[in-house]
Amino acid sequence: MCLNTYNGWMSKRKAFPPSLSVYSGSLMSVNPGVARWIKELFCHNERVVLSGCWKHGFFSLTAVGAQNVGSIRIYFDGDLRTNSPRYSKGSYNDFSFITNNNKEGIPMRKGEHLGEFNLGSTIVLIFEAPKDFIFYLKPGQKIRFGEALGSL
Repeated sequence: MCLNTYNGWMSKRKAFPPSLSVYSGSLMSVNPGVARWIKELFCHNERVVLSGCWKHGFFSLTAVGAQNVGSIRIYFDGDLRTNSPRYSKGSYNDFSFITNNNKEGIPMRKGEHLGEFNLGSTIVLIFEAPKDFIFYLKPGQKIRFGEALGSL
């Protein structure tokens, strides 16, 4: 994402992210040139990982902070404060949204707003899909708001 694009992200499927993990780290530029130059850049930068399951298996949505974009906001967690002294650099903090009364975590509706960057950055999406899933994307392709990644 960049300054001239939408800086929020939404749920495309009904999913239940039972855990949120915060990895405090650097805030280096995620410009494609820098990403090619710095090995494992997305592992060094601060990030927030939402993970859980959808009907086809595991999914993980990772919001990666960047230079001038240290603020990552997750709407269902009002206590989350990234780019703050609350988390020491290099630390890992895991939060579970499963309780005795709620075994599945936070319910998400298709199209529900999940979070946003304060300016813009990068989303890394990893998910299990059935063998007949068809990707519409090509390596390096920019994704626009509302654009489908693929279909079943």
